[in-house]
Amino acid sequence: RSDANRPPGREANFGTMPASISHEGYSAKPMHSHWDNFWALAGWRDAAQLARALGHDARADELQAQAAEFKRDLAVSIATTMRQKGITHLPGAAELGDFDPTSSTMIFSPAGAEDLVARATLDATWQRYWHEASQRRERSDWKDYTPYELRSVSALVRLGQPERARAMLDFFFADQRPPGWNQWAEVVGRVAREPRFIGDMPHAWISSDYIRSALDLLAFERDSDQALVL
Repeated sequence: RSDANRPPGREANFGTMPASISHEGYSAKPMHSHWDNFWALAGWRDAAQLARALGHDARADELQAQAAEFKRDLAVSIATTMRQKGITHLPGAAELGDFDPTSSTMIFSPAGAEDLVARATLDATWQRYWHEASQRRERSDWKDYTPYELRSVSALVRLGQPERARAMLDFFFADQRPPGWNQWAEVVGRVAREPRFIGDMPHAWISSDYIRSALDLLAFERDSDQALVL
């Protein structure tokens, strides 16, 4: 499919995954979420690799071609949203151009698709995240956050900022509750004993985010050149 066939006005979502609420932040109204797109890109890549490993070369070639087409459309979607919204950070959804670094970490892992955007876009996204997270660490008037943010530890490592990654880990570890239980709730409030919604405790997905980030502090695979980075 050529870019000439791209319907006018659909540049920001053409060829990407359909609008959904799998990103729970969009539960009020389905959005064309890049959270979905990054997962889909990872799935296509892995499907092609599995087909190749099983000797289904023709199917692997087909899946690789589909993944490449999807990736081209996704790159256009992100660039179009950034231009239309006048932003320098990765957008969370095509309609909103919202700042959502926690879901945007999927561009690193599992998608391994940092080449979708310029390095300056990645730097701007996590520079803003670091600035806002630093304000929260230094101030006492914040309300709550979700420890899904542990994914950003991995993003900071992959951007070559291990000192910032370790500083964020220190912050997150201080919010394991009750103390000594080695667990995070889905939502952490500033006031530890305030009656509030905390979601699941312990939260297994957040735990897996921590494990993946902790492993990245030691080593991770770089998809662009299949390197093992220590």
